[in-house]
Amino acid sequence: MKRSTSSVCTVLMFAAGAGLSTPAAPDANRPSSADGTAITKRLHDLFEREWQWRLKENPEFATSVAVHDDDDKLSDVSLANLARQTRETQAFLAELRAVDRERLSGDDQVNYDIFEAQLQERVESHGFGEQYLTINADSGFHSGFAQIWQAMPFEMV
Repeated sequence: MKRSTSSVCTVLMFAAGAGLSTPAAPDANRPSSADGTAITKRLHDLFEREWQWRLKENPEFATSVAVHDDDDKLSDVSLANLARQTRETQAFLAELRAVDRERLSGDDQVNYDIFEAQLQERVESHGFGEQYLTINADSGFHSGFAQIWQAMPFEMV
């Protein structure tokens, strides 16, 4: 069964911020409904494109969330590829920051904040040299790889 990636993305985004959102008070500075819809669509399109990118860049993660398009692949963790991923994450971050956060609904402001923190953390981890720490006491390719079979479908081809 193939899950909708946008619904999975939405679940992940809302799960990370559960309980943080409060209803927005009516505000004269809020955009009109049509303008707000366009901004919201732009934000959600960015969420979807980054989600699809993340699934392609990390096939083990994709498998773990029941997206089985690349079950026959492993992530490329070469230094050059990790640097490319960081540059592409910086581009997603720049695109996000071009969205006027104040013109979003209260819920989407929370989604924006969570997404921004995720992207910023990814960029900063590369800047701190996390790519050189491929194995440590509690994580690395060795810990997740041993359990990946639990998320993989076993079907006849």
